[in-house]
Amino acid sequence: MSHEKNTYFHYAWCIVIGGFIIMALLHSMIQTCFSLFLPAVTDYMHISNTAFSGCSSIVAIASMLVAPKMGKYMQNSHQFKSIMTICIIGTGLSYASYGFATSIIHMYISGFCLGIFSCGATILPITIILVRWFHKNTGLAIGITLSGSGIGGSIISPFLTDFISTYGWRRSFILFGILMIVIEVPVAYFMMIPNPEDIGYKPYGMTSDRASASPLKNLPFQDLKKHTFFYIYLIGIFCICVAGYGSLGYLSASLTENYGPSLAYAIIPFFLFLLTPAKIFLGWLYDHIRTEICTIYVSFTFATAFILLQISNNESLMWIMAIFFSLGISAGTVIPSFITYDFFDSDDFGSLFGFVYAVCMGAMAVGNPLLAAIYDLTNSYDLAWSACASFCILSGICIVYIAEKKQRHTML
Repeated sequence: MSHEKNTYFHYAWCIVIGGFIIMALLHSMIQTCFSLFLPAVTDYMHISNTAFSGCSSIVAIASMLVAPKMGKYMQNSHQFKSIMTICIIGTGLSYASYGFATSIIHMYISGFCLGIFSCGATILPITIILVRWFHKNTGLAIGITLSGSGIGGSIISPFLTDFISTYGWRRSFILFGILMIVIEVPVAYFMMIPNPEDIGYKPYGMTSDRASASPLKNLPFQDLKKHTFFYIYLIGIFCICVAGYGSLGYLSASLTENYGPSLAYAIIPFFLFLLTPAKIFLGWLYDHIRTEICTIYVSFTFATAFILLQISNNESLMWIMAIFFSLGISAGTVIPSFITYDFFDSDDFGSLFGFVYAVCMGAMAVGNPLLAAIYDLTNSYDLAWSACASFCILSGICIVYIAEKKQRHTML
């Protein structure tokens, strides 16, 4: 099979579709829709909201622990399909096992298993495979693929809410766990081809004269870990993810506290609606504008959203805040995937991105309880939002610093 057939169609876009479907069901059920189970589970088990939210923290911690090894194993193209398929099956079974829990400890055990398997089923493998298939429009491809979680969440939420109300939370966990396996295993096995060469394609947009943009390209991951600039980059990634993952769970509560539930109920769906175009736009932006300029723009936008959240007497500004917030929070998923590839792409990208993804999951585990602790100490979200704005600015400084160094080829 020859790559000359690619004149009118390139299979890389099928990879985007497959990744989009995986994100729409798996990622949205693990992240966006999991909180829909909170009222029913907490009422049945007589536990606090904080205890239930601990499941998400455990998922993040488990993913953080296995991500470096998972990325290394998935770098091997011969193992990619097998590992991803096993992880999707494990994700579905772990999610279904929530339905058999009789105590919060049982849910924590399920959450730990879910974190291990979902690490090899969603963002990590999808990013690894996308950067193999795209040498052009990589940011756009990443943005479109990762936006699946937003669309999936908005579609699934009303059905899941009705199902929980009608059939109970146990059957809902079991049903959607089974759906994960039934729908996503065929997608992963038949659509997610690990390498374009496996079916006679070249990467999308690849040209014979393509050259590395910096001396960091093809730098082995073990060598990369010896340089200070890599850890500056990780600080930047950690900060933007703390701001993103930490703030998302408290946006509705903050709006309710300052403006009442009616505005919060109007703003949140508007914000969720904007998430999909925001991720696509951000990916497109990184393809067409220098990384440092994009990062300054996103950091400033996200920080501005947190500043606006501290204003308690202007409802009109909250709609502007929602626009800024949707773009800023999209950075927490798009930036780690795209910029890691843009700065440090190498033959060892799986190990590299596994390490970066572990940092993202660590930020997820830290962000939520950190903001909760700040609120408990001050009885206000203002200091928490100021901290998030500071994280955004620090993240921007770190990433722009690395981008400027890369641009001048003075890293090494």
